[in-house]
Amino acid sequence: MTNDIMDKDNTMSVGLNKPQGIDAEPTRQYPTYDEIRAGKLVDEVIATIKDDRSNTKRAISADIASTARVQNQNDCVIAACEKELQRRDLSDERRNELLDRMSWAAETTAYANANSREFLHQQLDHSHKLPWKIILFFAALAVGGISSTALTRATA
Repeated sequence: MTNDIMDKDNTMSVGLNKPQGIDAEPTRQYPTYDEIRAGKLVDEVIATIKDDRSNTKRAISADIASTARVQNQNDCVIAACEKELQRRDLSDERRNELLDRMSWAAETTAYANANSREFLHQQLDHSHKLPWKIILFFAALAVGGISSTALTRATA
């Protein structure tokens, strides 16, 4: 049994028998990036960095103000309790209640300070890691651009 497609005599060869000339006009190499879009991307990255820095500053300022407010309120509570404790006609029950309130205010202040320190540590850690994240992003972008260019040239 023979295949009719393989058996035909009237097929024409794909290649031409005459020599082909080289194009005098070199092919234009397209850049791997669009300069206008790249400029917009850089502007967006810079705007994002500025926004992140201003948001971090606002968050730290708000945290410091909140902690100071808690400390001030607790200082007022402690001062009022100390003034009340100086009275001679206080019962032991009331005296213990005032001491408990003073202890609670001191613990609350210490807790607020610890939370504030932890928050500040997290914010500073984020701020210190942000430049490295940006550098790694652009490095990955550059490596991706270079490798895609090399792959395109290799397959061409």
